[in-house]
Amino acid sequence: MFFLIFALAGLGLPGTSGFLGEFLVLAGVFQKSYLAAMLATFGVILGAAYMLWLTKRVIFGETKNNEIKTLSDLNFLEIIMLASLAFFIIFFGFYPTPLMDTMSISIDNLISNYQADLVLNMMENK
Repeated sequence: MFFLIFALAGLGLPGTSGFLGEFLVLAGVFQKSYLAAMLATFGVILGAAYMLWLTKRVIFGETKNNEIKTLSDLNFLEIIMLASLAFFIIFFGFYPTPLMDTMSISIDNLISNYQADLVLNMMENK
């Protein structure tokens, strides 16, 4: 179950934290270049296809190594750790506001520094 949650978040399934990142990147790229956005979208589709193929082989595939069949499942501490990670993946997929608020301070600072550098470069070139 945990492998599936993490794989689906990695491919950007809506409702997981991976979707927000992919959506914001693609939306930003579409504003600058349609060709680059189409190539990036194609890459996302290929990545999703590969992730689904990988998940199918890992979870439902044939086990060729007999030593793997003897391994035990997760213990209680591993379940707690993975469940907390899965919780945050789903939580931030549906409610990304805390992450966006945290990033907006740095992004606003970056944009203001970039604009100040543009103004300085324009004044030096005149």
